[in-house]
Amino acid sequence: MLTFNDILRRRNLHPPLLCGISHRLLFPDLDPLNYLELLFQTSADIVQWREKDLSPEENRVYVRRGVELSKQSGKLFLVNSLLEVGLQERANGVHLTSGQDARWATEGRLRAALEGFAIGKSVHSLAEAVEAESEGVDYVLMGPIFAPLSKQTERLPLGGSILLEASQALGIPVLAVGGLDESNFQEVFKKGVAGAAGISWVQGEIDRLLYEKSGQSRLSPFFYHLSRINSELKPGPKAAQSPYSSLCGAPCLSTRSKIKITVERDMFP
Repeated sequence: MLTFNDILRRRNLHPPLLCGISHRLLFPDLDPLNYLELLFQTSADIVQWREKDLSPEENRVYVRRGVELSKQSGKLFLVNSLLEVGLQERANGVHLTSGQDARWATEGRLRAALEGFAIGKSVHSLAEAVEAESEGVDYVLMGPIFAPLSKQTERLPLGGSILLEASQALGIPVLAVGGLDESNFQEVFKKGVAGAAGISWVQGEIDRLLYEKSGQSRLSPFFYHLSRINSELKPGPKAAQSPYSSLCGAPCLSTRSKIKITVERDMFP
């Protein structure tokens, strides 16, 4: 069985890696297939398709196209949660949530006899990471390292020091996630991780690609509403610049500022 590093080397991909996680609803007026193609035009080495509001069969259309784009680009294409769809469509792997059983996934991979199919899992502590490795996963995605930029969560940030612990304790690659963007990639890479993953930074890259083509931002109006709120607030000492700051025209506060913002349902499709 190939290791995750073997799979990466076959595609001439080398750490530190960037993993872009999809969130097509941030671009409500963009065709999802066009959105998927733009994901493959970003700096991401790994594209993870994570569209949980769609059924497995609805996702299948995009997974099939993602497999084609992966072959054309040389990037790795992973499917979030949907093991059977990923196996049937011959994606490069599946990324499991922290609640999914990795042994079930490894058994499914064995039955499919699909060489080079990677299995990763989200973990939120060193103990979870060690357990995931014992279950046979090929890599772990550890977080949130910092407060997430794209969503609210009740989980406390783990901080960067746990990445060094995990990298030294595990025999499989560790990727970091949570509150990561261009401003702190190098900080986490110094902890020995194989790469950084996230939603926010890759959406910013997509919007820049769209802006270069049309002169207009296509991000959801939610972010412009958020920027107006933030422009009326004085950032605290722990406020962080969001990847959307240059797009919004105002500093966007990180959730590290401990400011709770309620989003109306019709503001965020």
